[in-house]
Amino acid sequence: METRMCIRAENQSQWDNSVITSIEIKAPKEKVYKVVYQENPRPKLCPKIKNSTVVFDDGIVQEFYFDIVKEDGGMRRIRTISRCDGDTIEFFQPAPPQYLKGYFVKWIFEEVSMNCCKIIAENLWKMNEYTYTKFPADNEMSTEEKLRQHIILYSNSALEAIREKAVASI
Repeated sequence: METRMCIRAENQSQWDNSVITSIEIKAPKEKVYKVVYQENPRPKLCPKIKNSTVVFDDGIVQEFYFDIVKEDGGMRRIRTISRCDGDTIEFFQPAPPQYLKGYFVKWIFEEVSMNCCKIIAENLWKMNEYTYTKFPADNEMSTEEKLRQHIILYSNSALEAIREKAVASI
């Protein structure tokens, strides 16, 4: 699994920064894309996601809700809107987690070979004041680095779950 960090040059005022993670999956690109988009496997993409419901899908834009287990054990319903074109899926949450002002994810599906696909996940976010409470700086890491590590962990766990489901389905 590969991880890259970068500061966005364009739209710098919209996003604080971004983290790019990626994974190679030994399955055809079309199969991997189908696992993510068409089979609605979201509850299997993250252990904290318990169920999801698609409320709109025209083949390009999809709106769905999923329930996620919060740290205190309670549930939080999250609305997500995605745009899909066969090579990319972009996710936007109109109401992001409490510790973020904005959150956007773009997954790019690249064919490495006939039976191998690479997903590049670009995670972009904007912090708010609560970020500093949720991820307080200490002697080891800044708030920004703690949040970056949290997003990397979440992104990598989703990519790993996609790999497991895609490989199992061939």
